[in-house]
Amino acid sequence: EEKSFELPKLKANPSPGDFAKAKNFMVNTIGHFHGQYGFLSLKSEIQDSKSSQDLRLHYPKWAQCMADVKPFKKLNKDLLKVL
Repeated sequence: EEKSFELPKLKANPSPGDFAKAKNFMVNTIGHFHGQYGFLSLKSEIQDSKSSQDLRLHYPKWAQCMADVKPFKKLNKDLLKVL
């Protein structure tokens, strides 16, 4: 069953450092839990994001593909701190 994930209210202008951390975190968690070839197009889209606003557009798909991994709640919380 498909869950829908909305982005909660986040800080308006994350720092460039937080943008880089969020981007790496999203790509690395997908790779770690779904393997090198899992969700390739999503990883590419995340990688191609030019701003935090761009990156935030991919959050629902990231959350959807990560929702079934055991530490999802913690991973989600960690991501939202830098997203």
